[in-house]
Amino acid sequence: MAGKYIVDYIRQSQSANSLRLALAEIAGLFITPQESMLKNVYAQQYTRVYAFEDFSVTVEYPHEELVPGTNYPAQTIIGGEYIRVYSQQDASSSAQWWRVLDWRNGLPLYKPFSGLVIPDRKLRFYLVSNWTDSKGNTRKHIRADFDNSVPDLQDRFWANVHASEERTETTLADFPALSTVTTGQEAYANMLDLYFNLLLGPRGIVLDLNTATLGDTADRAVRNFAVRETPIGSRLIIRTGGQEIFA
Repeated sequence: MAGKYIVDYIRQSQSANSLRLALAEIAGLFITPQESMLKNVYAQQYTRVYAFEDFSVTVEYPHEELVPGTNYPAQTIIGGEYIRVYSQQDASSSAQWWRVLDWRNGLPLYKPFSGLVIPDRKLRFYLVSNWTDSKGNTRKHIRADFDNSVPDLQDRFWANVHASEERTETTLADFPALSTVTTGQEAYANMLDLYFNLLLGPRGIVLDLNTATLGDTADRAVRNFAVRETPIGSRLIIRTGGQEIFA
């Protein structure tokens, strides 16, 4: 029988926070039922017994220990470090919400662009062609070249981007850093930022998982649910162990 947070996620809200709670429930992590002050912690080898003001709970899996004297809000996940969800709707301090994560190895894409890696650095953008939008305005198709990528794969990626530009009438050339690109005039911009900011936009969600520590069964269940129940209209990027990425 599905738990409360799984049901809430599937039937009511497919927000990033609802996804996080549902995945925590699948992983077997304890979620505090209400706001409460933590009075005491009792250690028993690898087990911790948390005595809150309003309830108590025994936690038998490894986790970042809670601090007595702290008032924990409802829906605090004990072991929340195993499942972190990042999205535009949860960003509190920066429009570039993806920057809280390390992208030094870039963002590998999957089908139909498996083998292509979005680099976290500036690339040289140049004009490919001009086209006319629905209002009769001349617009620009621009692109960049990835290092060490199959040319045909790059061409298919940019053809997909350009098809999206014509459908949405929002182009890479609308990005301030690239607005000056014309024939013979190039410009540079960070490709990862462009990917999140323009190509994914508000659809992007990054799921950072470290659930392998909880065992194969829990890890597999969390991944399968995330892939199967990706929020409608969203593009989910899954990182495991901070390295392996499915996008």
